[in-house]
Amino acid sequence: MRRLQSDLDGRLSVREIDAERESDLAARYGIFTLPTTLITDGYGQVKHINYGLAASATLARQLENVL
Repeated sequence: MRRLQSDLDGRLSVREIDAERESDLAARYGIFTLPTTLITDGYGQVKHINYGLAASATLARQLENVL
């Protein structure tokens, strides 16, 4: 994610959460598997969810569709 953030020249904001400490947020998005990656648009609407590890190419493609 950090490499993609760098490659996208600041068009991407990355936020990591601790699902145990922020269990209400994890429950809100249905996060029960770690890691989970959510791709949201500029309005906070979830556009893609990846349960488990996601390949960089997959994340890049999903981000390009949102950005």
